[in-house]
Amino acid sequence: EDNRERLIQAFTRLRSATHLLILLLSLWQGLSSEQTAILEATLLPLLQDTPQLGWEESVDAAVSHLLKTCLSRSPKDQAISLSTGPLTIPKDTSRLKKHITLLCDRLGKGGRLSLSSEANVPTTIMMPVGCESIPEPIVEQEEEPPLQQDSAKYIKKKQPSKRIKSKSD
Repeated sequence: EDNRERLIQAFTRLRSATHLLILLLSLWQGLSSEQTAILEATLLPLLQDTPQLGWEESVDAAVSHLLKTCLSRSPKDQAISLSTGPLTIPKDTSRLKKHITLLCDRLGKGGRLSLSSEANVPTTIMMPVGCESIPEPIVEQEEEPPLQQDSAKYIKKKQPSKRIKSKSD
């Protein structure tokens, strides 16, 4: 009975920490409600751990799927077949930590969570009302010097060698 209460308490803490992580990620990247829902479905455990399947296994599989699909670096990476092997109990959480770190890094670099096929299309940034971009002044370019004169600066000229006189006894 005591172990069961501890397990429920640990599950509640895990769920709370996961909610905090999702909230921080969504505020940091300004995720839409659809993107936040995808993140919640990926990271939040729906049921308590079972002896056959734990939170670590299910979240690692879901995060790996996101990294291989909508958060992949290129469309070529998306074409790689996903391994659908059975989930096994991990020895430690290092792999899960690595995958969650990659998820955060790719979100930070502009990756977008999307279920559509246009996941890797860059999104346009909407500016708030009243903000206008500042036009940059157009500077006329000066005529470039001929190539021979420019390259002559970088050619190393041979320096006369200095001989050191040695004293003979």
